[in-house]
Amino acid sequence: AGSYYAFVTNSFGFAQSSNAVLTVTGGQTNSNTCTPPPSGLVGWWKGENNMLDSAGANNGVATLGSISYAPGEVGSAFHYDDSSGYVAVPPAPSLNVGQGSGFTLEAWIQPDDLQNQMPIFEWQFNTNTDANGIHFWISSINGPGCLFANIVDSNFTSHWIYSAPGLITADYQHVALTYTKSNGVASIYRNGVLVATENLGSFTPNTTGNLLLGERTYLSNEPQFHY
Repeated sequence: AGSYYAFVTNSFGFAQSSNAVLTVTGGQTNSNTCTPPPSGLVGWWKGENNMLDSAGANNGVATLGSISYAPGEVGSAFHYDDSSGYVAVPPAPSLNVGQGSGFTLEAWIQPDDLQNQMPIFEWQFNTNTDANGIHFWISSINGPGCLFANIVDSNFTSHWIYSAPGLITADYQHVALTYTKSNGVASIYRNGVLVATENLGSFTPNTTGNLLLGERTYLSNEPQFHY
């Protein structure tokens, strides 16, 4: 907080701006402080050295080993590698977002590998099979470094949407997938920029099974990125 001004100079002279006052609101200067969560949030897994749901009671559990943590975009983040487990969130009515009018999935990610496919979100179709429901991945389906989603419906029919390749970088970036049931439009965003949109039709997405963060259960290799 304080008063600041700009001072610009070149071979012809200089110019100085008027003062501008910067005020820090809320008394918050801690790097662990996020912006307030949006309304309607049903799950928020911060990765602050735990798998707790900051928006409700849908806490995750570590599966196939322990979860490690690394510096995140804010605070800490889940870290996945070949030797660690992944986060599984048990089924719950509040996480069955396919029954509603639409949904948004979003995450901050920092991939270590820009060539291979890696899951971000994935629902199992149900808890008794390895078949998958909605999933949102870093993919190579359209070339390395694209974002891909398959919004699987309740009849196990696939509905694909994917971006151009080469969008994903090795630094932290924000990715999001949205679907609106009333008009059937799905959209993918990277750092707030629309990178893909498709009218997939109106249907009920399948979100009935476990929600997996950073994993597909029947893949032999683990993902490699911060989440």
